[in-house]
Amino acid sequence: MDKMRISRLVPIAAATLISACNSSSPPKAPAGTLISMAPMAWQIRYSPGMPLQPTAYTGGGWQFDFPTNTETPSPCPAAATQPPDFNVSPCHHVDYVTIPYTAPITAKSLTVTFDIVAQSPVYDYRTAANNTCTTPASVRLLLEHSGDAALTNPVYRWWSTTDHQLQTAGTSLSLTIPLTADQWTDVDGQAGTANTAAFADTLANIGDIGMTFGGGCFYGHGVYLDSGNAAFIVRNFTLN
Repeated sequence: MDKMRISRLVPIAAATLISACNSSSPPKAPAGTLISMAPMAWQIRYSPGMPLQPTAYTGGGWQFDFPTNTETPSPCPAAATQPPDFNVSPCHHVDYVTIPYTAPITAKSLTVTFDIVAQSPVYDYRTAANNTCTTPASVRLLLEHSGDAALTNPVYRWWSTTDHQLQTAGTSLSLTIPLTADQWTDVDGQAGTANTAAFADTLANIGDIGMTFGGGCFYGHGVYLDSGNAAFIVRNFTLN
C-alpha cells in the first residue's frame, strides 16, 4: 500500500463519547470501555450519497445500507484522482465511519462486533479509475490522531492489518485487533514497527476511532454495490 490511501475533506471536531452498555444489544460485548452506540454520536465521512450518521438498529446498535452505483449524480467508477485529493469522487459510496474519541488509549485491544445482512450483493471499490488492484472489498479498523484536518501527515492515521471481507456475511462477526504497533499500518502503508513512537503518539493523542471501507489498492476509499443489497450493523465497539 502507498500514499494512495490518503483521503480528504475536513474531519469534524473531536469530543470524548463513552456510554454504558446497551442491555438490549446482543451479543454481549467484551469487558472493557464500551464506546457509544448512539447513531448520532457516529459520523459517516467522505461518503457521497450517504447520510451524515448511521441509523438506529432495532436490536441495538446502529446500521447503514451500502449504496449502489446506479444512483445519481454519476455511476462509479469516477475519473482518476490525484494527490492530495485522492478519491474526491461524486459517485455514491461509504468510506469512513468514525466516532470522536479524545481520551488517551491505554487499552490492550479494540473489538468491533457486527452483522452483515445481504441478498446477492456484488461489492465494488472502484470509486476512481486509478484503483486498479484486485484486493476484495473489506472493512478495517481505524485510529486517527487529533488535529488531522489537513490529512497530510502520514503517521496520523493507522489501519488494522487484519480486515473482514464484506462478501462474508453473517451475524455476530467480530474483529479484535491488539493495540500494538505490529498490527497497524500508516497512510504510506508502513508498519507501526517502523515508527513505534508515532504509533504511540496517536494512541496518546487520539482524535477519532472507527472503521473504513475499501478494496483494491486502498484501505479507505470506499465501497458500493454493483447489484444486490447489503446492510452493515454494528452491535458494539469496545476498548478491552
